[in-house]
Amino acid sequence: LQRGEHRPAAALLARAVAAAPEDAFAHAQLAHACQAGGDTASAMGHYRSALELEPGLADAAAGLGALHQSDGDFPAAGRRYRQALAAEPGHPMATAGLAAILEIEGRFDAGYALLAPLLEAGAPPPGLAVTGARLLRRLGRPGEGLALLERATRPDTLALLQQGLAQLEQLPGMVATAIDTLDAHMAAVKVPEVVGTLKAMMQMLES
Repeated sequence: LQRGEHRPAAALLARAVAAAPEDAFAHAQLAHACQAGGDTASAMGHYRSALELEPGLADAAAGLGALHQSDGDFPAAGRRYRQALAAEPGHPMATAGLAAILEIEGRFDAGYALLAPLLEAGAPPPGLAVTGARLLRRLGRPGEGLALLERATRPDTLALLQQGLAQLEQLPGMVATAIDTLDAHMAAVKVPEVVGTLKAMMQMLES
């Protein structure tokens, strides 16, 4: 799984599940492999099996929540994220997912309050920082959102980040072109993890 070989991993894990069908962790691992390989129907089935066997398996609940969220079933996603957080408070995937659900519901204060403990602990992961920055913008605190994104960005990319923001401010009507240009810059210096952060900042500037 760590090497991205999802199909071989799923085949091995399917044999493990067949040999031990009452092993909740094996079901959860197989679900993760299926989800990573794009087989969402199998992933949902195995996540549910894992949770029937072990309701407190936070990773399985969060993974199922993410699948519901991608399908647009936000109430089901919220229930699964809450299940994960009840089992493991502060679970990163469940925290980020539930914060996004709260944002969709218009509960910006609640979403940011949920994220705040993770955002304040050093340099947050870019995905959490993007969600937090978006919530801060909706709360009327865009400056804090930009500062949060900068804090989540690797120090050696800050110059490129500032360059990208300057380009966008100069070309507000050409955001799509600027995104393409900045993606090329990011790929050239091998920091693809920054692309999502830059795009979020672009969206903030565009709106």
